[in-house]
Parts: sequence; structure tokens; C-alpha cells
Amino acid sequence: MGGPVPIGYRLDNRKLVIDPDEASTVRLIFKRYGALRSIAALADELHARGVKARQRAYKDGRIVGGISFTKGPLAALLKNPIYLGKVRHRDVLYDGEHTAIIDEALWQQAQAIARENGRDRKLGRKARNPSLLAGIITDPRGRPMTPSHTRKEGRQYRYYISRLAPGEDRQSAWRVPAGEIERIVISAVSASLRDHSETAGRAAENVVADIARRAALAGELASRPIAEQRAVLLESQVSIRLGEECISLLVGGQQNRHVTIPARLVRRGYDVRLALPPGGEDTGEADPALLRLVVHARAAQGMVESGIPHPSVAHYGKRHFWQLLRIAWLAPDILAAIMEGRQPPQLTGRKLLRATNIPLDWAGQRRALGFA
Repeated sequence: MGGPVPIGYRLDNRKLVIDPDEASTVRLIFKRYGALRSIAALADELHARGVKARQRAYKDGRIVGGISFTKGPLAALLKNPIYLGKVRHRDVLYDGEHTAIIDEALWQQAQAIARENGRDRKLGRKARNPSLLAGIITDPRGRPMTPSHTRKEGRQYRYYISRLAPGEDRQSAWRVPAGEIERIVISAVSASLRDHSETAGRAAENVVADIARRAALAGELASRPIAEQRAVLLESQVSIRLGEECISLLVGGQQNRHVTIPARLVRRGYDVRLALPPGGEDTGEADPALLRLVVHARAAQGMVESGIPHPSVAHYGKRHFWQLLRIAWLAPDILAAIMEGRQPPQLTGRKLLRATNIPLDWAGQRRALGFA
């Protein structure tokens, strides 16, 4: 065989023979992996026990190894069929001429754990903050988008950001708010589950049961844990492609279903939001700056009507106070939309506060602020 001799064996007359001391280390690794079910935990335990990787001396004087096992080499060792007495050629296992170090049961246990852990990682079950769309969303250039977050004034903001190649212009990266795009995708997938256009030609009893199952899943999908939502998306072969003016979803299956949602990115101050058409999916998040203005506006109005100073607005100057009063006299449906996060994306707190030409009539207010 070519390449380095695996730990647990040594070469004798160009054949692999078992090294008793190292073979006991290999058996220990497989057995403890079966108990711990985690490569990270296994690496920590081996380090605590003082178990080291084999030290190799090269002809040029270099010496490598002799250090604690790390996750990468451990993962490779646990997947190496050499220890089962097999050799792999083009993904097919053949009987080798060497003696196995572990038995079939121990090998199969390790492979089953590795597969289960791989599924859990894919679904984000073991992640501290799993991301629903990781690996299935791309930007307008087709580049994968990865989850990211930032913290501002004690609040965490999640995004999906373009994964750039080395040397690629950072200004070309796309960044979209994670919560908004995730809600849009879940809503679209729920609608797809309620679509029964693919039931033609199937047995009636099967169709009824499938419709009931899909309807139940569609109704509860938005409230399920992220890992379960992600499992549904992966099973449905969902992929998302952002566009300049829309979001495109492809739901796989026997008949691929394309869903196009008109949407564009709009800047709100320093943040970027998804702008959706009337009747589109609401973000459900009120803008904190706008919300604060509405609350202060109501306080200013109450102060004028009662003549009693309100502690939240009494310290403001005359100009700012009258700006707040203009907001208090907006149409009720405009105020309700702001409170519920349904205002036009371009309406920011700064824009509303500085608007000096707000009409008195409600229809004019809707036109001036982008509601009509």
C-alpha cells in the first residue's frame, strides 16, 4: 500500500501487520466514541488521558506527530475501513490482506453515530443558534449566503451575507435580515404544502391522507423549532435565490414548483430591510425608532390636553414637542400600521420626525407617507 502507515499497524515485508500498543489505542478510540458519541468530547478525553498520535520521523530530519489527537485526524481514523480489515477503492470496500483491529459491530456503531451526527449538524440540532437557510440561499450572483449576526445596544440582529471568494470586492456582498427572509420562506413553503395540484392520478385514500398530513404540517410549520423547519425545507428540496427585485424559491419533488415573491432591499437608516408589495408577507416587527416616536407623540398630546407635564416629553424643546404633536394627529390606521410594523420600508423615524408638510386630511397623510 502507498502513503503513511495508519496508526495501529506497521510494515513488515511490504505488508501491514498489527502493532499491539497502537492497536490498543485504536480500539480505545472506537469504544470511547461509541460511548461519548462526539468527536470533540473524544478529543478532550484522549488529551486528558495523555493519549498521543504516532510520531513520525522523516529522512530530511523532520519529526511530526507525537501530539494530542485533534478532531480532523480522529474523524478520518473513525471512517478508515483499514481497521475493519478492508480497503476502499472508488467507494467500494474489498477484503484486505491484513488483519482487522476492530470487529464489525464496533465499526458499524461508529459509522451509524457519524451519520446521525452529520444529520444533526445539517439540521442545526446541536448548534447554539441554528440558521434556517444555511446552505440553501444564494445572492443575485449565485454566491452562497452564510449566517452572521451583530449586536447593537444589547440587541442581536441576524443576517445572511454573501460568501466572498478571496480578493473579491467586499462592497459587492449582499446582506439581508434573517428574520424577514425566513418568515417569507416558511410562508411560501406552507402555501406549497397546501397545493394539491400533484394529486391527480393517485388513489383516493392516499390522496386524502396526504392532503390531511400536508395541511396539518402547513398549519404548524411556522411554530415548529428551527431544526424541524429546516428538516422540512431539506426534505422538500427548497432552494432560495435572491434577486434585485424578487425572491425566487424552488420547491423540489416530482414536479418542481417555482415561487416568485416581489421584494427589494430598502435602506432604513443604517439598516437594510426587505420591501414587499402591498399584501405581501409582513415582517411582524415594529421599528423601535418609530414606535418610540408614537409613544412620545401620545404623551405630548395628553400633556397638551390635560395641562399636566409628562416626564417622558416635558423636557423637550418647543420645536421637537410640536413635531411630536403632528405625529399624534396622524390617521388611526397609520398609527396602527406603525405599531404593528406594517409601515412602508422607506418610512424611518428620522423621516417621520422631520416631515414638516404632513397634510391634515387622512387621505393626504397616507399619500405623503407612502401608505397609499
